Amino acid sequence: GQLPLIGRPDPRPHPCRTMQEAEEVLGARLLLPAYFPDALAWPPRLLTAGRRPAPWVSMEVPRRDGTGGLIIAQAIGAEPPAPRPAGRVVRRAGVAVGDGTARLEVRAGTAELRWQRGARRLLLAGPEAPETLVRIATAMRPRVVTEAAR
Repeated sequence: GQLPLIGRPDPRPHPCRTMQEAEEVLGARLLLPAYFPDALAWPPRLLTAGRRPAPWVSMEVPRRDGTGGLIIAQAIGAEPPAPRPAGRVVRRAGVAVGDGTARLEVRAGTAELRWQRGARRLLLAGPEAPETLVRIATAMRPRVVTEAAR
């Protein structure tokens, strides 16, 4: 099918070709990590956005070795949609991220970190170590837009 036009209130998630297109759906600058472990390969291989239940963007940053990737999701005013990882939670904890506390869940082979910054709710999920997710979360910054990128 045809991709929905950005200005139209279409609730279906759809792939975005650029970060700017994703920001138009979100209605805000994307927060992106200033720190990435060497195991991850920028740019994201998947960039998806939607407007229901609230504006959200999700991206998957692939691992260099091909074993999955890191999900970075954010939404304004609601939890960002995310696949529920399989397996039993082996550790749950509150961890410091910036001025607040994030919720960490660890399962066999994967970890998930959720936190809030103002009205924005964020999620990091993937096979990275919990300490790595916290380091990535702490390094989240608004996307820098250069004159050439406008």
